[in-house]
Amino acid sequence: MRNLVQIGRFFFAIPIIVFGIQYVALGSYQGGLPPVPPWAPSGAVGAYLVGAILIAAGLSIAINKMGRVSALVIAVLFLLCVIFLHFLHFSAVLHNGIDRTRAFEPLALSGAALALAALLPTEGSGPGTSSATTN
Repeated sequence: MRNLVQIGRFFFAIPIIVFGIQYVALGSYQGGLPPVPPWAPSGAVGAYLVGAILIAAGLSIAINKMGRVSALVIAVLFLLCVIFLHFLHFSAVLHNGIDRTRAFEPLALSGAALALAALLPTEGSGPGTSSATTN
C-alpha cells in the first residue's frame, strides 16, 4: 500500500506543479486549466498567486515535506474555486458541457487531494506511518 501512495503522490504532484507553472508563465487564467475559471477576477496578480501556491504545494507533496498540509491546501483551494467561482455560473455548469467539465475537474481533484492527505504521514510520525494505516 505504501508503494501505491508514493507513486500516486508523484502522479498527483506533477500535474499540480505544471498547472502552477502555466499560471505563472501565462500570467492569466486559462480555459481548461483547473482550478480557476478563465473569467475569474484578479487577472495577472491572482494567476501568479495561484500559480505560486500550486507550485509550492506540488513540490511539497512530491518531496513529502509537509505533504499532508499541502494536500489539504490544494483540496481547500480547489473546493473554494468550485463553490465561489464555478457555481456562480450554475446555469452554465448545468447546461454547457465545457463549463460543467471546468467545474467538476477541480471538484474531483479536490477529492483526490483529500484522499491523499488522509494517506500521507503526519510530519511528526515515523516513515511509512499514517493515521490511515495505524487505526
